[in-house]
Amino acid sequence: PLMNAGRTNFGLGAALSYSYMYLDAGLPLNSPLIEPKIILFGESCRPLQMHSFEVFFASYRQMLHNLRKQKKGWTTLKGDAFDEDAALRSVDGTARATTLRDTSTFRLFLAFIFWDEECMASMLD
Repeated sequence: PLMNAGRTNFGLGAALSYSYMYLDAGLPLNSPLIEPKIILFGESCRPLQMHSFEVFFASYRQMLHNLRKQKKGWTTLKGDAFDEDAALRSVDGTARATTLRDTSTFRLFLAFIFWDEECMASMLD
């Protein structure tokens, strides 16, 4: 409803909050309630030219993929949904700072869950 009413920032902010609240509630990571919605949220950003939100949803989706996989590399945001290095190379200024804030938050979250002390230390620098 917010997006349809022209309240783009509020609508995307609500979608962002949904993403965090889903994890906070401890709901299953393989539920159809999360990834399809994240894809839709990200796709809705493109025609609105809301690149920072689009990157957030792609990096969040990669974080979900990392939580579900069972091999090394859990704290690296590079995979089917998102490539952090490529994303950071494609932006500068405030957009780069915003992207770095979001990806660093997700990497620190993953580092804590998988107890990757080296990544934790690098994210806190």
